[in-house]
Amino acid sequence: MQELTPAALRARLQDPTLQLIDVRRDDEWMADHLQGAQHIVLDELPERLAELRREGPVVCYCKMGGRSALACQILESAGFADVYNLEGGITAYRKG
Repeated sequence: MQELTPAALRARLQDPTLQLIDVRRDDEWMADHLQGAQHIVLDELPERLAELRREGPVVCYCKMGGRSALACQILESAGFADVYNLEGGITAYRKG
């Protein structure tokens, strides 16, 4: 798993191959999420892997980076190669 800074994510958001996965709970998603993100709660991720493309970069995020790090481990264990954890989560991203 690689870490991706909020600034680096901003620079890559126009990449059409980028998959942005929000692994937070439903209430957190409803309160705020990044545009273009797909919502897959961490507990559901193993059963929903088929919804993701295996090609191209996948960036996971949560509130602070802990749950998304676990999501990255799940993806890598399932054979996803280009996986990133958003450093500091959505909290760091919103701080700019």
